[in-house]
Amino acid sequence: MNIMLSDAPNTTPPTTPTTTFINGAGASIAQSVEVEKSLDRFTNEGTITGNVSFSGNHTTNTLNNTGTITGGVNVGTGYTIGTVANSGVGNFGTAGFTNSGTINTFSNSSTVANTFTNSGTINTFENSSTANNTLTNNNSIGSITHTGIAGTGTGNNATLTYAGTGNVGSFTAGTAPTGTPPGNPTGAGDVTWNNTGNVTGSLTNNATTINGDIGLQSAKGGSVSVTNAGATANINGTLTKKTNSTATLENEGTIAGFTNE
Repeated sequence: MNIMLSDAPNTTPPTTPTTTFINGAGASIAQSVEVEKSLDRFTNEGTITGNVSFSGNHTTNTLNNTGTITGGVNVGTGYTIGTVANSGVGNFGTAGFTNSGTINTFSNSSTVANTFTNSGTINTFENSSTANNTLTNNNSIGSITHTGIAGTGTGNNATLTYAGTGNVGSFTAGTAPTGTPPGNPTGAGDVTWNNTGNVTGSLTNNATTINGDIGLQSAKGGSVSVTNAGATANINGTLTKKTNSTATLENEGTIAGFTNE
C-alpha cells in the first residue's frame, strides 16, 4: 500500500501550507508516496524505493532531496513547487524527475548523475553538479544556468546534455568575469546541445564548449543576444537565426557557423 498525503474530506485546508514531510537520514520507505495536498516542505534524506508524485491544484513550498528516490518524482499538471533543491548525493533513480506542473526554482548540485524532464514550466533551472546530467525540455524554461565543474570519478565530468523540443529564454554556461577590471570568465563542463527548440532571449557561453546546433528565435519586437566570451569559448555547431528574428553577436572564441533560416 502506498503512503498518501491528502486533506481530510469536507475540510478547508489552511491558506498557507503548514504540513511537513521528512524522511530522515538513514530512514527507508518501501512504498510510493502520493502527495495530493499542499505542503510547506517535503524532505528526503534517506531512501524511498517507490515513486513520489504530486498531483492536484496544490502547492509545495520546498522540496529538498539529499537521498535516493528510486522510482523518481512526478509533478502533475496544476501542481506548483516553489523550490526544488537536489544536493549532496541526491538522485531520482533511472526514472528521473519529471515536471508537468510549475516549478519556480530548480537547483541541482548533486554529485550523482540525474535525468530531468520538463513538460510544464520551470522559471529558473540551475545546475552546478559535478556529475553528468541530462535535462530534456519539451515545453518552457525561463532560464538555464550551467556552472558545474568536472569532478573526479567515473561519470563525473559535469557535462550537461540539453535535449527536447521546448524553448528556453536564456541559457548561460560558465561564469562571467568579475572584478575591476574584470578577470577571465570561468568555464564549466561541456554542454551537449540536442534540443530542437529555440533560445528566445540570450545565449551566453563563458569559456565553455557547447556541442550542437542551436536555434535563435527572438520574441516579437525583441532580439536574441549571443555572447561567446573567452578565448576558450567554443560553439561546435551552427547558430540559426529563425525567420522574423533579430540577433546580436559578440564573439571572443570560436563558433563553427552562423546562418539565417
